[in-house]
Amino acid sequence: WMATLPVMGYVVGGALSTGLVARTQYRFGRKISFQLGLLVALFSAGLGAWAVSHHQFWWLVCATVVAGYYSANAQLYRFAAAELCQPSFREKAVSWVMAGGLIGAVIGPNLAMFTKDMTAVPFTGPYLALAGIAVLSMTVIAGTIGPQSATLSLDIDGKHVTTQSTGNGPVDAIFNAIRKLYPHAASLQLFQVSAVTEGTDAQAKVSVRLEEEGRTVTGRGADTDTMVAAAYAYVNALNKLLVKRKKTAPEILTVAR
Repeated sequence: WMATLPVMGYVVGGALSTGLVARTQYRFGRKISFQLGLLVALFSAGLGAWAVSHHQFWWLVCATVVAGYYSANAQLYRFAAAELCQPSFREKAVSWVMAGGLIGAVIGPNLAMFTKDMTAVPFTGPYLALAGIAVLSMTVIAGTIGPQSATLSLDIDGKHVTTQSTGNGPVDAIFNAIRKLYPHAASLQLFQVSAVTEGTDAQAKVSVRLEEEGRTVTGRGADTDTMVAAAYAYVNALNKLLVKRKKTAPEILTVAR
């Protein structure tokens, strides 16, 4: 049964990293977060190669747990693909990313078989190959995704207002736009994205937690467009915060589409 521990470590590591990945995606944007994920993949692959070559089983398990952070990052690639293309090409972009995952599922085992005897200690080679793939992926992503901008419309107390803002990533740009339209002192405690459905028309579910003067609220939003879902979730949380302030007539915000 111990042979299954490295695989279990990868799954558990991915689950434990979900919240951390969401926070780095919001704070640093897609590009830097994906690069961090690949940097972790490079480190974990190197640690795995060392553990195998030195017959250190528990260090190998640790390496797979750490690699779970990369796995949690990779789950968001399809959402990034949808954000970076025109709406008319969105479904194809998501399909291409998902097809890449299927191709990887075929190439991966064959690469492991091809490189398992590459070094004196069997199975050290596949981890070294993974490290090389991480470096290649970092090089590819380095040439994509620049500063993002967002144009957002809100209905505030019956008044329709629109603004444009920029940020480290599309989510950061949207949240900055909301703050610009409705200034507030609330701080973001959690930003989490998950897929409600599978396939090219997957619906993203976003959770946003805000905190202000000891008051904490969680807002949720869902949409096929991750950015729209993020706006819904933030506005939902902000409305809950306004109600918590115990205003006699709280202002109600809605995302205008």
